[in-house]
Amino acid sequence: MYIVGMKAFLFLMAALWAVAALPLPARGEEPAASSAPATPPQKTCNIGPVTKNFGDSAWLVYSCDDNSTLIIIAANDNPAKPFYFKFFQSDGRYHLHGEGRGDREATKSTFGVLKALSKSDIEGLIAATKSTAKP
Repeated sequence: MYIVGMKAFLFLMAALWAVAALPLPARGEEPAASSAPATPPQKTCNIGPVTKNFGDSAWLVYSCDDNSTLIIIAANDNPAKPFYFKFFQSDGRYHLHGEGRGDREATKSTFGVLKALSKSDIEGLIAATKSTAKP
């Protein structure tokens, strides 16, 4: 039951992230014509999880099917719950984003650890999630 709930949560987060990324025209402005798709491609972020400790708390680490995005969700016994972090690539660099309503000190501690991760550390976490994937 926990895995099903977690997958539903991940799907919801991916959908919200996709919607939040949509550019909206300013009031009174016509949308610009573009050959780009109206919405970014959907990501599926259900590869994993791997349980890791960051900032003295347990976190569930999932990767996405784009091979470059990580979702890090507070485990059930984590005082930061409900909270998640996301690593994503833009302009050839990884960026870190966090969101939720968990304990601020727990999330602050974890943020400090996560922002210090190198590109190879992040790629190692992605590889670790893939090693748990079922064929």
